[in-house]
Amino acid sequence: MSVPGEDRYLEMLRGVVGRAARLAGFSYAGIEDFTLAVDEAAVLLLEARPATLRLELRGVEPGTSGIEALVSVEGPSMAWPPAGFEGDSRWQVLSALSDTVRFLEPPDTGIALTQKVR
Repeated sequence: MSVPGEDRYLEMLRGVVGRAARLAGFSYAGIEDFTLAVDEAAVLLLEARPATLRLELRGVEPGTSGIEALVSVEGPSMAWPPAGFEGDSRWQVLSALSDTVRFLEPPDTGIALTQKVR
């Protein structure tokens, strides 16, 4: 899913993530955590003032239940990943709300979050 790189579209992304998590069998708390994590990743990426914000949802590896969300941007280039971000409090929030968090490999600018059903 691609939307313009504006914060007013975040509600749409949250709705899609919440619905996908619900269909995957997440508990209410799990839905809230994963939705918040994806929202935080999107807010961070919007700081680059991108033309487009993208969300891709995938199932995790066979044999487990969960979702991987890839949040990425198209538009003005920025140094990626940001220097020192892994020690930042925002990274800690993403890490606390998701099972795994990683930066997408350049040339992609984005964050991948994985959450198992809980």
